[in-house]
Amino acid sequence: MRHFKTYISILVGLLLSATAAMAQVQKLKHTAFKDLPTASERVIKCIAEDINGFIWTASENALQWFDGSSFHTVPYGTGQHEIPGLIFNQIYRSPEEELWIFYNKGFSVYSPLTHSFKHHKDIIPAVNSAIYLMLADTRDEIVMSSGSNMVYVNRHTKKISRFATDQPAYVNIAPFNVNKDWLHVYDSTGITLSTVDGKYKSRLTRPKPLVDFSFYYFNQRYGLYASNRYLCFYDIASGNLIKTISYPGDKLLQPYHHPSNIIQKDGRTALALLDDELWEIDLQRMEFSKKLVNLSGNNFIGNGYYKAAMYDSRGNLWVSSNLYGLLKISGKSQPFQLIGPDDERENFVKCFKVNKKANLVLSGTYGKGLFVYDTLGNLLKNFPLASQGESAVVTSIGQLDDFNYLVFVHADLKQYHVDCRNMTVRVVSNNHFAPGYYSQLMEFDPGSFFYLNGNSREKISLRGSQLVFSPMRPADMQKFLAMGSLPFRNADLTAITGDPYFMNCLQQIGLHETGTQVVAKRNNNWLFGTIKGIFEFDSTGKLVRTINVKAGLADDYIYSIVIDKNNNIWCGHNKGLSRIDNDGHVFNLNQEDGLQGNEFNHAAAAVMEDGQLFFGGVSGLNAFYPSQLSRIADTPRLTITHISTIGNSLPADTAFWNITSLTVPFRDNQIKINFSAIGNNSAGYYEYQYRVQGLDDEWKSLGHTQEINLALPAGDYDIEIAAGNSFSRDLKAQKILHVKVVPPVYQRWWFLLLIGVMLLAVLALLLQAINKNKYRKKLEYIKMQQELESERQRISRDLHDNMGAYTTALLANVEKLRIEKGENNELQKMKHNADNILNSLRETIWVLNNKEISVSDFSDAFKNYCVKWLQNFDQISFDAREEIESDKILTAVEAIHFDKILKEAFQNIIKHSKATEIVFSVVSRPGLLTLSIADNGIGFDYKGRQKGNGLENMQWRAKEALAQLSVETVPGKGCIISISL
Repeated sequence: MRHFKTYISILVGLLLSATAAMAQVQKLKHTAFKDLPTASERVIKCIAEDINGFIWTASENALQWFDGSSFHTVPYGTGQHEIPGLIFNQIYRSPEEELWIFYNKGFSVYSPLTHSFKHHKDIIPAVNSAIYLMLADTRDEIVMSSGSNMVYVNRHTKKISRFATDQPAYVNIAPFNVNKDWLHVYDSTGITLSTVDGKYKSRLTRPKPLVDFSFYYFNQRYGLYASNRYLCFYDIASGNLIKTISYPGDKLLQPYHHPSNIIQKDGRTALALLDDELWEIDLQRMEFSKKLVNLSGNNFIGNGYYKAAMYDSRGNLWVSSNLYGLLKISGKSQPFQLIGPDDERENFVKCFKVNKKANLVLSGTYGKGLFVYDTLGNLLKNFPLASQGESAVVTSIGQLDDFNYLVFVHADLKQYHVDCRNMTVRVVSNNHFAPGYYSQLMEFDPGSFFYLNGNSREKISLRGSQLVFSPMRPADMQKFLAMGSLPFRNADLTAITGDPYFMNCLQQIGLHETGTQVVAKRNNNWLFGTIKGIFEFDSTGKLVRTINVKAGLADDYIYSIVIDKNNNIWCGHNKGLSRIDNDGHVFNLNQEDGLQGNEFNHAAAAVMEDGQLFFGGVSGLNAFYPSQLSRIADTPRLTITHISTIGNSLPADTAFWNITSLTVPFRDNQIKINFSAIGNNSAGYYEYQYRVQGLDDEWKSLGHTQEINLALPAGDYDIEIAAGNSFSRDLKAQKILHVKVVPPVYQRWWFLLLIGVMLLAVLALLLQAINKNKYRKKLEYIKMQQELESERQRISRDLHDNMGAYTTALLANVEKLRIEKGENNELQKMKHNADNILNSLRETIWVLNNKEISVSDFSDAFKNYCVKWLQNFDQISFDAREEIESDKILTAVEAIHFDKILKEAFQNIIKHSKATEIVFSVVSRPGLLTLSIADNGIGFDYKGRQKGNGLENMQWRAKEALAQLSVETVPGKGCIISISL
């Protein structure tokens, strides 16, 4: 009865499998790696991913790792960066993020942190079998089989913890499918599942007929048999068969290395490798759900069969085949619709017209005529439009109504009217008209088109079977300009539009009409698509924005421009498509994103009312909605793959990706850094940029170059590197490498300190010598001053004893004569002169006896002098004003000169000024001394008056005292004489 139920389940499964033919087809982009070093390395047996995102592959006799850019083969040997295995069997990634590589007679464990291996070859010397296969893993152990032996190896110590002999034929379960602690063994009747500790077992009956099979455990409850012809789903707890399904399209599951033929993607999806096809299995519905194909709708490989597969951490699928090497298949469906025939050679889209209302897409090709599709991309009709035995080059398509179109063919006197309702074509002509290769029909009225023939502007319409040409009126031209698109290549826009605006704009950027590819309008600004990028001008002709490679654009040679519903700029060029948002940020797309190719064609672009964009290129027509591009958003993981200097200070086998800081001597300051971006695309797809904190204020674009060459001066630097779809000044650093360049000896602190000490020592010696010289001169000066002082004292004594005595005697004699002869003028003059001589003598003796005098003492002495003199002049008042903040010390020389100047001025006031007031002022502040004497007398003309001996003596004395003498006087308004020091 049980066998009857099994057969019924199989029959039901076979009936249900008919629905597999109706399964969904998912188009995915892929990258093929066919450049592996040798043919043997292209036949890959197993694939794994390490914690750094590197892909590891093992072929029969080669172990390799892929850093996103290049494959690296691990050399044979026993060193820490070598592998001693010759025939590889498995690669297993442990919970400790190590890779276990199994080979004949041993295994090696790779540490991604140190980029090194530890080898465990011949770990079980008593075992005769040379093959180690991993069966399962537990919390702390790896369970391996070797022949009829079961080996338990501790994952932490890498030592055998248990060993069992004469075990049943346990079958390997692929490590990425196995649940913890499970083993299974099969015989002719079925499979026995058991936990490693033997506490739980389940018996699954083997269905018949079954040629070859393997078991896959995909959750806590269910598992499946995979035979060469169908799948059987089992309830593990009861052991009952739930469902059987056949492989779609009579495909077979290859028996070679069957554990890798089915891999689990997630909790509800698995992948089956069926000969040359890839199919997803819905594990919940227990049926094949979709077939994975390339963007053209074909299998990823043309023949042969798949060998192994793995999903990486980003959801990308890596598969290998026996003939096509390694393939990477994107885990994300693409938002780009590709419209065109299967043969890419027939899909060079020169122009197109989309009419969603009529569900039509007309594609004009180079050399293959006109293709008509529905909007889903299904081919409805091909019109070769043959001319002289060759298919036509369609240059332009004009829409007459929803189903009728005017089609121009390059260099042909025959043009065509295509009826898409009846799928018919008829010839229309003008015997003197043969369109150019870049001709464009621009509709601006129903059934009427603008056409540019050279620089001649014409309006074309169809009447019956004839093309009617008429000149463009100014009103027509204005209406055409209002449409905001001028798809004219290398055209004189001034001659066409009659407006010098366009030529003036081009001249500002150093171009003329031959550099223009297309012009489009956004708001009130015009966008010039040129061979140097896109230039945006406002309505006054002012350049407001430049968008080129430096700004992040993938290519400068612009073929087409359209504006989407969000006012973003889209352009086609030789390296794909680019979007420029309102803030100037650039987002690039290319063939790896699912586009028809990288090269797009001139003016082959359009935006639909619903926001869908169409771009035509050399391999087909792409259609997409910009809002759906978020599904291909990709932030790659940037990894440093190599660092080198002139002196090669780092070994070649260093784990460069784990280095965060680097110290190099100054002689090795020229540093080369290689890096790679690991993401959903190939490393060469991304745009790279860097900046050196401390040297660069802005990001620097590297384009697609994956290396930096720097020559750094001594110091500390943070080198920031980033990668993305496009260059962006707002991109955050994805890798930061701190580099310290040790300064040369002559820039070290201790060397500079030593040089400083030496300079200080030399300076000290120089200062010592200078001070000695100064001290010697000072001693000589002191000696000289002592000698001068001694001489002054002698002169003072002599003057006092001799001249003083004589002058006193003279005064006595004069007094005696005055008494004897009475008063007379002559005696009075003699007495006065004698008094002056005596006073002058006393002042001279006072100066000779004093080395210096304070300003306050000087002021007091002069005030006494003035008061004494003015006792006989009642009509003259005297006032002294002192502002002494700093009681400056005057030398004897300064004091005697100032005294003589002031007394000379005082005597002149008394004798000549007729003054009634005299004011003596003293101002003494730090750094300033001013002595002045003023009167309110008659004054004099200082500039016009011939100078006498008195003023000349004053100026001479001021100069000798290193002071400045000023005379301020105006006739009738008195006089001020000042001394400043």
